[in-house]
Amino acid sequence: LFGETPTEEQIALIMAHIDLETGHRKAMWNYNIGNITSDGSSNYYDDLTTQEQISPGKWKSMNLKYRAYSSLQEGVLSYLRTLSKNPRYADAWEHIIDPDPEAYSKGLKSGGYYTVSEKGYTKTLKSLCFIF
Repeated sequence: LFGETPTEEQIALIMAHIDLETGHRKAMWNYNIGNITSDGSSNYYDDLTTQEQISPGKWKSMNLKYRAYSSLQEGVLSYLRTLSKNPRYADAWEHIIDPDPEAYSKGLKSGGYYTVSEKGYTKTLKSLCFIF
């Protein structure tokens, strides 16, 4: 998907994003490393109740379907394919290829990957990118 071996900066940005989305991998189920939701069309998903921010400072308990995988390799490939192949995340993927945590966060937000405040999400993402 990268065309070559990923750089340390690319891996650091991906790992920071995974850590942010999964609470340092403590809230990751069935190898869904990005906690990516599903429309339920696949046979492999988990129904989980989570708190989702619907507007700045306003949270709602929601039952969502999260993708489920049988291995870590399958989960990693799905996460990377989602970001690299889904047109919604083209801006985000561009900033994995040329690593820029702020632009990556903005691309994720514009693609609808997360609903929380962009400022807070970006600040947390940057704090987890130890290499930058």
